Amino acid sequence: MFSILQKLVQDNKIEPEQIVFIDFTSFLYDNFDIEKLLEEFFTLFPYKKPFFVFDEIQELENFSKVVMYIFNNNYKIFLS
Repeated sequence: MFSILQKLVQDNKIEPEQIVFIDFTSFLYDNFDIEKLLEEFFTLFPYKKPFFVFDEIQELENFSKVVMYIFNNNYKIFLS
């Protein structure tokens, strides 16, 4: 996964600032809020589009809703 991300950055397909990586095996919160995450991302990088990288997302309850939200809002996502 990391080698793929590195290649995307090297090929100028994405910028490192776009990568939003979350490992859900070590996720510390019970309630994951994708809208809050987007709000925080755009506060830091208002002119960039996030590239989500979710590792072990199946650990998140109702993860399919999060994935569909990202997909339906035309954001790129890499799932493992």
